[in-house]
Formats: sequence, structure tokens, C-alpha cells
Amino acid sequence: MTIYAYARCSSASQTLDSQLDQLIDAGVPKKLVRTDMAVSGTTKGASRPGLSTLLGELQPGDQLFVVRFDRLGRDAADVLAVVDALHSKGVVVRSLTEGVDSSTKEGRLVLGILSNLAQYERAQMREKQASGIKSAKARGKRLGRPSKLTDAQRAHARKLSAAGASHNEVATLLGVSLSTARRAVAQ
Repeated sequence: MTIYAYARCSSASQTLDSQLDQLIDAGVPKKLVRTDMAVSGTTKGASRPGLSTLLGELQPGDQLFVVRFDRLGRDAADVLAVVDALHSKGVVVRSLTEGVDSSTKEGRLVLGILSNLAQYERAQMREKQASGIKSAKARGKRLGRPSKLTDAQRAHARKLSAAGASHNEVATLLGVSLSTARRAVAQ
């Protein structure tokens, strides 16, 4: 029996440090922890390089530790599919945070409930986010990345272009990328 672990972060701005610390504290050898960085939970299990490698390594009798079951996937169906596939292969999946062991019927029940609650919570977050965006737009707030150019610089770019300057020349004069200069001239 070998003990493996899996950790995943959804975005590049996050780190795996907390998950790795918890997994190593639980007794998983660091060399047997497989990870995926900046891979969304919506990406199906087999499309994640770290998880895909891990699934190929696991053998009957092995154990797979995760900090939380939501690290295995974003929706209940994907998480349960991964856990069911591992369970049918004879691999036990254990969650440190939820304290759930997939080898027991109680553990599988709790896993199903937790996965559905996580899916419900994400749906609520999406609704709140959409409501916040709608509210901000109604108040006239500009959303997205800040513009590289001011209104005056965009007007200057249009004047330069009208006077015959190429997009490359406009970009060089304003100190921006070619695509930014093109957008400024087109506005």
C-alpha cells in the first residue's frame, strides 16, 4: 500500500503551500504528492496533467489523500466520477478537511452531500458576482483592466494616424504595444 496525495490551485495567484503542508503533516511523502497549478476545477480530471499522472500510478490498495474533495473537481459529478473510478480500482480516497474516507458507505454518503453543497455554493457565488457586475455597470463603473492610454493619448493616436503615421509609429511614440495602438486608432 502506497500513500499518494493530490493538490490543485485554480489560478496562478494562488499557492499550493497550505495544501502541501497539510498533506505532508498527514504522513504523505513529499515525492508522492502530485499537483496541478493554475488549473481550473472545471477542467475534467483526465485533462489535468498532475491528476492524470496520478491516476496512472495508483494501484489497488493505495490511498489518495486530498485536503478537500473539491480539489478533485469543480462539480459533484466530476468529483464523484473520479472517486468512483478510484474506488472501483481498489484505491481509498481520504479528505483531511472533511475527515471522509471513501472506503466506507458513510464516507461515500458524506462525499455526495459535500460535493452537492460545494456545487450549490459555487452557483450562489456566480449569482452574487453577476448581480455585483450588473449593479456596477448600472452605476456607470467601467469594468475590466484599466486602459493603458488616457483619453488624451487615444485622441493623439487618432491624430497621428490621420496625419499618416503607421500603427507601429503610433505604438513607439506612445510607448505601448502594437495592438494597443491599433485599438486606440480604431476608437
